[in-house]
Amino acid sequence: MLELPTPAHLRIATAAHLSRYFAKRADLFEFYRRMRGVGAKPLAFDDGHVLYHSWLPGFIAVDTPTAQAIRAWIDGGAFPALPADVVARLATAGWCNAPMAVDLDQLVEKAFTVFPAIQNPVELRRFLAEVAALRPRTAIEIGTAGGGLLYCISQLAAEDALLVSIDVPGGLYGGGQDDEECALFGTFLGARQRLEFIRDRSFHLSTKLDLRKLLGQRKADLLVIDGDHSYAGVRSDFEMYREFVAPGGIIALHDITMFPDTWGRGFDVGVAWREIAAEHRTREIVDRAAPMLPIPDQTETHRGLPALGFGLVLA
Repeated sequence: MLELPTPAHLRIATAAHLSRYFAKRADLFEFYRRMRGVGAKPLAFDDGHVLYHSWLPGFIAVDTPTAQAIRAWIDGGAFPALPADVVARLATAGWCNAPMAVDLDQLVEKAFTVFPAIQNPVELRRFLAEVAALRPRTAIEIGTAGGGLLYCISQLAAEDALLVSIDVPGGLYGGGQDDEECALFGTFLGARQRLEFIRDRSFHLSTKLDLRKLLGQRKADLLVIDGDHSYAGVRSDFEMYREFVAPGGIIALHDITMFPDTWGRGFDVGVAWREIAAEHRTREIVDRAAPMLPIPDQTETHRGLPALGFGLVLA
């Protein structure tokens, strides 16, 4: 008898939410095709639901009754009687007998071809190894944009993790999430994980108070700062939210190689990072083999992303 995938590895989204997401983020998919020389085109699905795997590639369209049966199975219910064609497609997709541990290389690839992350792939792989070792029970991300990094973190977080996204709709660097995207991002999770959105500017006091209410007595194991890239924005996010990080946790600042003299006015993360690094115990993840240059215009032909860098503050 054919062995089926572990239900904890399966995710289900509506076809409408996925199709809308791929259409909305089409420019980012095109950008990555230009930068990497390879990459998947945005997909579109008919009505119904779509099954996807936690880290392995592929999609399987299913009807609503089948989706409901699989959802109940994922949530701990009885093994479903799946249609034969769905079982065959699960086998063809290579999802059967997948190991329990997430394959980080496959996950990184998914962050460029399915739920795109604005990342250097070498740096992302190294950072995700840190996240996997940390296995956070509580993670906060300031600046979610297209959700690629949030997707990766959710696959590596604890089974009962709380994840919080802080982003403002219409903001720079990818913008915040509308209701449909929030619904799609909710499908990233395992059965016992929880995702909350605070759709407001991170420097508002009300945002901080909202986060405090959400966390209650919890402290974050991981805080990712990737929002406003100005000097004031970076320093504000660091000073306002560092108190929520538990001892032994990590504060990760993205884009620490950005300086205004090369990237332009308002790209000040590197300046703020140098000050923070002088004040705290830190570690850097930077792809030294990549150029320390701004991302070229999307009309240019360029292969490979420049170094962007993660700066890790060890709480």
